[in-house]
Order: sequence, then structure tokens, then C-alpha cells
Amino acid sequence: MKTLLIDNESKHNDELKEILTSNGLDLEIASHNQIPDDLTSIELITLSGSSHSVHGNRQRFQTEFDLIQKFEKPLIGICFGFELIAYAFGIKLQKLDKKREGIETVKVTQKDNIFGDLEEFEVCEGHSYSIAKLEEPLVELARSKTGVEIFKHQSLPIYGFQFHPEVAVDGQQGSEIFSNLISLLKNS
Repeated sequence: MKTLLIDNESKHNDELKEILTSNGLDLEIASHNQIPDDLTSIELITLSGSSHSVHGNRQRFQTEFDLIQKFEKPLIGICFGFELIAYAFGIKLQKLDKKREGIETVKVTQKDNIFGDLEEFEVCEGHSYSIAKLEEPLVELARSKTGVEIFKHQSLPIYGFQFHPEVAVDGQQGSEIFSNLISLLKNS
């Protein structure tokens, strides 16, 4: 599956490249400000995390906002990428009192094949914004005490992960859920 990783200057890009290639994806990488015009051969786009905020940076990331609105193939956002997708669909982001870092417990709120039999799981967090509530067309799949952790689009193959599934910490299941999603997308 030909995959474009859009690099938003995340400190976890090496881990993200590893989880994508270990799931059998044919990976191309582009900086957020050098996204190719021709995406016809791309079957999946992944938006990386970033140390930047969505707020106050719309112009800097405008190309990605436009891409989110028009790309009809599978799209996955991780952390900042999750926030970009939500913001592009008009969802309000809330600044947290302090940055969430470390292991967080997440509860499944709507069954989806990406979870297998999991009802609760642990993930690695690293973000300063959260989403308290989603509106259509995005549907909440899982949440933690700080907000929505996973969503999907109600009719398009778009998923968002607030946490970092690419960061492997003993006992957390983020990478397993991410791999399940990749398998589902490859077989759809």
C-alpha cells in the first residue's frame, strides 16, 4: 500500500516510519510544506505529530487542511495530525492546563474492528490540546479522562489518534490498535 507520511516535524518520526514500514507499507515522506500535487498513486496518507499548535498556525499548515478536505482515500492523523483533522472539520480544541505526557488509560466508547476484544487499553500520550466532544462527520471511538483519543469519519476512511501509537512502551496497546487499523485498510 503506497503511503505518504506528511512530516509535521515530530520528534517521533523515526518511530512512526518504523511502525508504518513494519506493517508492510511502501513509504514516501514529504514535509508539510512540500506535499506533492499529484497524489493519484498514494493509497494512504498519515499526518505526523508536531511540537506546533494548530491554533495560530492555520496558514502554515493550510496545505494539509486543504488535503484533509479533498483526499477521499484512507487518511490517519496522529497527535497533531489528529488535531489537524478535527480542526479541518470544525471541531473545537481545548488547551489543557498542562501537557499530557506518559501512559494514559483509554476506554472504548464505540466498538470498532481496530480494537479486537479490547474494552480498555493503555497508550503513550504527548499533547497539550484535547477534544471534549465531537460533532458530525467525526465519530468518537475511544476516550481518556482528558478527552477523545480515537475518532473516525462517519463515511470516509479517516481516523485520528490523539496518542502516539508509534511510541512503544511496555504494556501499552497503541501500536496493536494502529496495526489492526492498517490491516483493515489494506484489506478494504
